[in-house]
Amino acid sequence: MTDAGIKGLCSLDDFKTGNQNGCKSIHTLRITHTKISKIGIRFALENLPALQCFDSSSVQVLAEMHRAAFERDQSNFPHYSLINLNCYATNESPYVNGSLGLAASLCYLTVVKVDINIVEELTDTDLLGLSVLKRLEELVIRSVVHRNRCPITFDGGIAPLLKAVGDSLKELRLDELKICVNIRTIAEFCPDLRFLSLFRNSSYTLAWPEEAQPVKMRSAFQKMETIHLFGEEHFLWHHREFVDPFEIISSEILLLLLSSPVLKDVSISSCINLSDDILRKSADLHGFYHLEQLKLMGNTTALTNKGIDDVFLKENNPLKRIFLVDCDFLENEHFEKWRKIIDEKNWDSYRTT
Repeated sequence: MTDAGIKGLCSLDDFKTGNQNGCKSIHTLRITHTKISKIGIRFALENLPALQCFDSSSVQVLAEMHRAAFERDQSNFPHYSLINLNCYATNESPYVNGSLGLAASLCYLTVVKVDINIVEELTDTDLLGLSVLKRLEELVIRSVVHRNRCPITFDGGIAPLLKAVGDSLKELRLDELKICVNIRTIAEFCPDLRFLSLFRNSSYTLAWPEEAQPVKMRSAFQKMETIHLFGEEHFLWHHREFVDPFEIISSEILLLLLSSPVLKDVSISSCINLSDDILRKSADLHGFYHLEQLKLMGNTTALTNKGIDDVFLKENNPLKRIFLVDCDFLENEHFEKWRKIIDEKNWDSYRTT
């Protein structure tokens, strides 16, 4: 598929109904792994008025369209029905400062998902341009820059953005950010969060900016159904000479993240502070009565067979799937005991060491 193909698509008739504008009703268009350039992307945006789901890197193109409209008529800007914005810089279309805000202004009434690959040109001010998206439900921010560099900050970019749009957020993913992620800020500003994924970020804190010490929170993440947490500690333990050390995820943060009474899916990898005590304290809060899937990977001797037994392998346990991958505490003899329980309950399971 090329730009010519997009132009042809936009001019096709609906042969069944005789509607000469048949393709004008297209609401989903996927162009991954095609040769469509930003010329074709722009043509699709301009000629498919019903388009909502578009998997292209649309931010730069929308920003250019905004600038062109401004030059023509400062009082009349087009508006689009996109529900997703993707910000992926390419060699053909590098990121230009201010583009996020300009793109958001053309579809601020409809966008519910934003996916950002952080590049060196992106700044805190760019992130704040998304503050107009009051219906935003899903936010993905991942870093693709050098390991030790990050052009954005948490307190200056992510935190103010969450303060502006957090009331509507249902899903948040922060991946490989070379900054300190403030879990308390997320809890404070995103009260209805259902899904949280934290993947190999540099460090985490619970400290409020004006406080010298972290504080405990009693009512956070009460609607969280899914928590995916991938730490860096296991990797660092074996490859410490190749990377700069990352902070260990504290027991206090783990307990807070596991405090939701409606958890359905828990996936934790490479977190050396995950322990029997953390699991028992979490169970004391809510019993894991809704947990359907549990995945533990690369955790250490702070977690034992007894902790899994006491918390998860109970008669009234709602688990449907359990995955144990590269867990040091797991012995063959004990796993065989679990296997009988797993078979009796018809759970899906996977284990490797």
